[in-house]
Amino acid sequence: MFELPAYVTAGDDVIQGSGFSEGIATQAGNDTVNAGGGNDIVDGGLGDDTLHGQSGNDQLQGGEGNDTLTVDGSGSNTLDGGAGDDTLKVNRQTSARSTNGYYQRDHTSVASNTFEGGLGDDRLEGTVGADTYVFGLGDGHDTINDSDNKVYYSGSYNKTDRIVLGEGITKDALTIRRDGNHLIL
Repeated sequence: MFELPAYVTAGDDVIQGSGFSEGIATQAGNDTVNAGGGNDIVDGGLGDDTLHGQSGNDQLQGGEGNDTLTVDGSGSNTLDGGAGDDTLKVNRQTSARSTNGYYQRDHTSVASNTFEGGLGDDRLEGTVGADTYVFGLGDGHDTINDSDNKVYYSGSYNKTDRIVLGEGITKDALTIRRDGNHLIL
């Protein structure tokens, strides 16, 4: 892994990573980082940042500000929004191919991802795969959208999503109810 310190300023930066594993830490400013391929670690720092993880097992940390963290879903990723009202999501990537004259549309991501919204009111968007959503005391009012409808896949996989509650959150402090297809904690 290598660092990219020369490209980072206190202003609004646009940084394009490579196909290698790298560590990218931005400073203040509303930055945009496209991490590229590889197993990347990206820290958005201060500001309203947009961080994109591409192929690989990426760790995206929003820091302070209202951040948008997105991964393409091709690896096992960790998204931590930090302080602020953040959006964390896994894009659904699909590919189309022809096999023996039969047109087939495949979902390319069944990876497991970990989402940590942090402080603020966050939107966490997962997709197929066994995703983990982590919440701590004072994390705000977060919304999870983990949908695998309209997804085409073949074979089998075990998709069990988990909600992990941090230290100090007791079952007595929780109210759990269902509203249609929605689980409300």
